[in-house]
Amino acid sequence: MEDLDVQAFQTSVSKTDVERVLRRIQAHRGVIALMVTNHDGLVLRSNLDINTTNLYAVQYQNLIKVAHSAVRELDPENELRFIRVRNKQHEIMVAPTEDLVLIVVQMIKKEPEDVYASIAH
Repeated sequence: MEDLDVQAFQTSVSKTDVERVLRRIQAHRGVIALMVTNHDGLVLRSNLDINTTNLYAVQYQNLIKVAHSAVRELDPENELRFIRVRNKQHEIMVAPTEDLVLIVVQMIKKEPEDVYASIAH
């Protein structure tokens, strides 16, 4: 996902702009989930079932709080803008704004096994 999409989301003010940006993000190859929550974890929009959405919302609210504290501890003048978490199957991107939190889950493109084999030898 391009950083321009996240920046556009963070600076969009009108509902029309937000809808356009969300559609553009969701159209990216591999995007399987898109959620918008408030800072209390209340889900405002999601393309997942409610249980899965709530699980993501709660867990990432906790991560946002910890990351925000770490950023502020290192530099009190700075602020958290973006979190990227990657596991074996997915990359989860979290963009907290002043009012909302955008959570995007994207499938990771599988690389051929021989790429890893050539690195190991």
